[in-house]
Amino acid sequence: MTLFKQIMMFITALLSLVLVIVFSINFNVSKSFVQNDLYQRAKNSVNSLSLSLGDVSDDVFLMETTINAMFDGGHFQRITLKDIDDKQVYGKEETLVIEGVPDFFIGFINLEAPVAKAVVFNGWNIFGSLEVQGHTGEACLRMWGIFKSLSFSFFILWTGCILVSSLMLKLMLKSLDRIREQAQAIGENKFIINPHIPSTVELKQVVLQMNKMVEPVQNNYARSIETIKEAKLLRFKDMVSGLYNKAYFVRMMQANLESQAAVSKGEVILLTIEGLPQLKEVEGYGVSEAFIKEAAGILKDKTQKIEGRVVTCIKETEFGLILPCILPENAMDMAESILKDLLKLIKKGTVLEDYLQVYASVASYTYEDNTSTIFSKLDYSMILAKNSQDNTPVHFKEKTDTLLGRGEWKTLIETAIDSNNIVFSCQPVLTLEEQTFYREIFIAMKDDHGGAFPFSRLYRWHWIVHVCHLLQAVPTPCFIK
Repeated sequence: MTLFKQIMMFITALLSLVLVIVFSINFNVSKSFVQNDLYQRAKNSVNSLSLSLGDVSDDVFLMETTINAMFDGGHFQRITLKDIDDKQVYGKEETLVIEGVPDFFIGFINLEAPVAKAVVFNGWNIFGSLEVQGHTGEACLRMWGIFKSLSFSFFILWTGCILVSSLMLKLMLKSLDRIREQAQAIGENKFIINPHIPSTVELKQVVLQMNKMVEPVQNNYARSIETIKEAKLLRFKDMVSGLYNKAYFVRMMQANLESQAAVSKGEVILLTIEGLPQLKEVEGYGVSEAFIKEAAGILKDKTQKIEGRVVTCIKETEFGLILPCILPENAMDMAESILKDLLKLIKKGTVLEDYLQVYASVASYTYEDNTSTIFSKLDYSMILAKNSQDNTPVHFKEKTDTLLGRGEWKTLIETAIDSNNIVFSCQPVLTLEEQTFYREIFIAMKDDHGGAFPFSRLYRWHWIVHVCHLLQAVPTPCFIK
């Protein structure tokens, strides 16, 4: 429940209580006045009638006629004439019937007609006594009118007071509404200053303190936003090169593939730098990091005119470029230009040429691809690029190249080992004296149908890499050709 409602309920209850008390006092005063007036009328009537009856006390018939005339000409409920022995000589009485007044009101006010008494003289002698009781009908009608008039007046007064109190209270609490709106705005990260300073001391202090609080809160919020931005930036940034990392590459690649716009089609360039770990180990981190930063600068400069391009450092030895809305031949030209500049950078260094070699692969992507497929295309093309004689970028050919990346080849070889589909054959190499110089071991792999798996250059490369890892545990010297 709002503060306005609580205060209005209190004001309404208090005002209603006060008005009910004042109404009761006014009504009771009016009732006492009417009841006293009723008694005075009865008293005047009984005095007047007793004098009239004293003049005709010798004739009972004339006394009855005088009483009837008085009863019919006024509002009386009962007139009784008694002798000196308190025996009734004559009486006139009317049944009490009040019209125009609700029964509940008659029972509520409980108005009783007083009885006025007087002595009737016969000369100097006492004839008897006379009792007159007024009729309460007229008094009840008067009281009913007073009740309706007071009720209407007090209802108008009550309504007016409630309306005036409500308006005054709204004006007084308008400052609280502004304070609430300011607090809600701050909660919604909208920092506003309240220019309306209330005259009430307590509310004035609250508004001033709120206004003072806005600027520090706004500064804290701005710092928090900057911290969050920096944290997000660090999540997708490579600290050495200053480029985006693999997570950002995958995220943007997925966004392009799922887009309905033209960016859902384009080219991807992968650049691999071999020998960087050896350079770092021998020459130190400073030399390798300087090369990475200069290489990152070349990538950004070469691709700055391509709208929507993404330049990333996938890992320490690999750079990835997403070039949306570009033709394959343009991507190949771009890859060749970047490769030449990187080779020039390597040759320019005093020690870089002894360690580093750069290769480039290019692949197309469309909305039908996924990130894993694109990486497989790049891996395949990169292997071909590393085995080429002229060290030129290799573009993946969708219709002729078999799409098996490193992950697929690794799975294929490990499955063959687990299924005993690896075939070994051995032949000795003899000297001129026909002594065994060494033995050659030939390794082949069967497919799922028992046939020999075709030994392409790509397959041999992956196979040799895997065998190298396996032979690391062999204690005797081994040579792999």
